[in-house]
Amino acid sequence: MKSKTVKWLNQFNKYKDLTDEEYEKLERLDLRYNFITEIPSNLDLKNLEILNLYNNEITEIPSNLDFKNLEGLYLSNNKIKEIPSNLDFKNLERLDLSNNKIKEIPSNLDFKNLEILYLSNNKIKEIPSNLDFKNLEILYLSNNKIKEIPSNLDFKNLERLDLSNNQIKEIPSNLDFKKLKELDLWNNQIKEAPSKYKDIIII
Repeated sequence: MKSKTVKWLNQFNKYKDLTDEEYEKLERLDLRYNFITEIPSNLDLKNLEILNLYNNEITEIPSNLDFKNLEGLYLSNNKIKEIPSNLDFKNLERLDLSNNKIKEIPSNLDFKNLEILYLSNNKIKEIPSNLDFKNLEILYLSNNKIKEIPSNLDFKNLERLDLSNNQIKEIPSNLDFKKLKELDLWNNQIKEAPSKYKDIIII
């Protein structure tokens, strides 16, 4: 291979192999639609900003991944059952874990810069009330098994919340979602919604 800086590698590249130095310089890695079963934890991807592993056969996320500069992680349509609570993704802004087999959201996730979180089409039963997602703007939790919305959720910057196709019966009247513009609760078990949400709610 000719000496060059590789910053974007996807499934259509014709590279047969990359040197360790080239892996270090990668900023985007796109490996959608393959048969990958695991994410190697020993990859030296210090500069990686975007990792797309959509539609593979991955069953778990290694807790010791060293992706400190990662801004976008796309793992939808895999077979992941658990989110490790000690992931060190402090710069992560976008996380897509939709269409997996996740049953629980760890309450101590350290995703303080996270802005967009996709968790639709999983098996999640509850939303931890002490999640520290202060910068979260968009949260998708449709098609899960959630039964209630904790009244003390601290999502002050949340603009869109999708909880459609769950098992929710009531909307707490004291939710502190000051910036919320859209609340999707279609196809739940709600009989009446608080009047203060009448302009933004979908049921």
